Amino acid sequence: MLTEENTKESKSRFKILLISGIFGLSIGIGLGAALRASGIQAPGAKVLQREQSFPQRDGWPITTDN
Repeated sequence: MLTEENTKESKSRFKILLISGIFGLSIGIGLGAALRASGIQAPGAKVLQREQSFPQRDGWPITTDN
């Protein structure tokens, strides 16, 4: 059975979780906006590029021929 003390404790835990969630969300939004707004001066340069090139490696991709 819930007592008054248990109810107060559960409310305080909920408040702590809510505040920490809002804090984390605001940090994430702020850092994401900062990354997005920090335009690199080189034309066409981006912080996170979709296309990436890697050097060729022998034996890659691995295929199995039966």
